[in-house]
Amino acid sequence: MLQIQIRLEPVEGGGEALVAWEADRAVACLHFSVQDGLCFVPPAVDDREDGQGLARALLLGLDCYALQTRTTRLWSRIPLDDRQNVRLCQALGYTICQQEVVVSDGEPQLLVTLEKCRGGQGATTAL
Repeated sequence: MLQIQIRLEPVEGGGEALVAWEADRAVACLHFSVQDGLCFVPPAVDDREDGQGLARALLLGLDCYALQTRTTRLWSRIPLDDRQNVRLCQALGYTICQQEVVVSDGEPQLLVTLEKCRGGQGATTAL
């Protein structure tokens, strides 16, 4: 069983991160910044710790941070083919509110915007 501590840390170049530490080793990270609410990058988890619930813990930590800062909107743009993170966000109350095709390295990629709003506001439509 992992003994994890989650800390809020500044990110060089702007934004902040919730970092999950096991002793002196970072095992997972969720970067976010204030952009029309809290905009986050899907959690990154060390392969050795995959399946331990760390991504879920970091997203729940971001929810707590949003409550403390009275932020009403949390959102992220995620490739639709990143099904694991899309499903995790949806399980935690995020809704797909927009989809768009972007070209990356000459290849089209479908991105979805996942959003969770507090206080009765926000997206209610799923694609």
